[in-house]
Amino acid sequence: MQRVTAVLVGLALITAGCIGTAPTDSEELDENAPDAPEDVAGQDVVRLDPEVEQPELDFTTQVVDAAVGYTSDLYEPTMEVSDNGVIYVTGHTILVDTTGAPVFMSHDDGDSWEQLPFFESAQMPAGIHGATPPPSDEIFLTAGEDGWLYGVDITAATFPVNAWENDGERHAYHNPNAYDRADATTSGECGAVSLNDRPWGEAQNGKLLMVSNPGTGAVQIGAMDVAPDDQVDEPGNPATGPQWNMCAGETTYIPGIPDMREDHFFAVPYQAGEQLKLATGNANNVNSIDTKTAFNFTNTGGGTSNYGQVVFDDEGTMFVGIRNNTEENADGERTGQLKLAASTDEGDTFETLILQPGAPTTSIYMDGNMHGSGALLTWAQEGDDGTDWYAAHLSIDDEGNPVVENVSLALDEGPPPSAHVQGAALGPDGSAHMVMYYGGYSAADRANPLEVLVQDGGPTVPVDVPVDEVD
Repeated sequence: MQRVTAVLVGLALITAGCIGTAPTDSEELDENAPDAPEDVAGQDVVRLDPEVEQPELDFTTQVVDAAVGYTSDLYEPTMEVSDNGVIYVTGHTILVDTTGAPVFMSHDDGDSWEQLPFFESAQMPAGIHGATPPPSDEIFLTAGEDGWLYGVDITAATFPVNAWENDGERHAYHNPNAYDRADATTSGECGAVSLNDRPWGEAQNGKLLMVSNPGTGAVQIGAMDVAPDDQVDEPGNPATGPQWNMCAGETTYIPGIPDMREDHFFAVPYQAGEQLKLATGNANNVNSIDTKTAFNFTNTGGGTSNYGQVVFDDEGTMFVGIRNNTEENADGERTGQLKLAASTDEGDTFETLILQPGAPTTSIYMDGNMHGSGALLTWAQEGDDGTDWYAAHLSIDDEGNPVVENVSLALDEGPPPSAHVQGAALGPDGSAHMVMYYGGYSAADRANPLEVLVQDGGPTVPVDVPVDEVD
């Protein structure tokens, strides 16, 4: 078991709003320097400074030894950690529409792993993918209450939904198509497109929020009641099954990763030109949508696809984030940036922050704290010989401004970020978890291409029962 120790990285304030002192007028910055882009004028900017000490997060690396890679599989890994501390990890299937979804779990902080059952308690033999009935493509997991886990998925023609109960011990629900494909091309006046790719979901308090990628055109948002009856299949049934709004918001890009509060208020981010907008509403009526604008942004540089993400904490605070690297200057240098925002009024107003970590960013992923305030913020940035992966805590101050604290280098010179998304999650004790993918699109040189970084020391986000350190 490899030991990864978080390297201490601090924060230095450039404008008012966070810890430290520095010029309060952004005009004092050198606009020609690569770390002082023009788009910071009038905005709070925080630059990471390795000379400023902060508490560190410590991580242990756990290999997901039940996840065997073959070819073109297990990339774009995402993860969840349930209220009972069960770690779930998934990735892409072999090619498209072949096996069932590869979903793996650990009940002991990553020391041991097994694949979830695909029907009742029946599991595939070791080394064979399939925690759902086939076919599958790129399932996205969301943990519900009382030991339930849900997965929204896509195939070339369908939008499957699966569910497991008893902390992953029993496959209890399979809907082969929770998405009415005919309705997708005829609903409303928005010219909805029927394209199944990169699904998102979030389960809260008896509701499952679903987002489908139409490729171009309107954002598509659906919802259904959970926990579902055993093995009930109700594709597209508007009375008792999933309900969809095919015209929830105009975009020319894949919608971002949504979130939903316990009261079923949700927000789905999407790009509209150089604006990051939100489709907000309540999962009890997905056909009633309000459009909010979080902020303007621009981004250059490679890495994971840059959709934007929304998370909520247990107090209802909304956090929004996206990569926001600048264009190259005359010397061919780009400033790495994340743009973050917080709202305490359901997106009517936002306080924003630009985080400059010191190198171009290539990935961002957040997870809201459902047992207290704040969120986990993770990102990747260009390193000297690889990719540096960071974890930090995101919160708000007394005036509602976003604050980034406890910045830690979780993995030095690690693997590059994977295609569309690379996940992270908070545990019920406020500890951080991150998933890594090794092997490019072929895992032939590495039998087990998935690893999970499990926090085993240092500060955590605050939870209802305070936990200062992870034992």
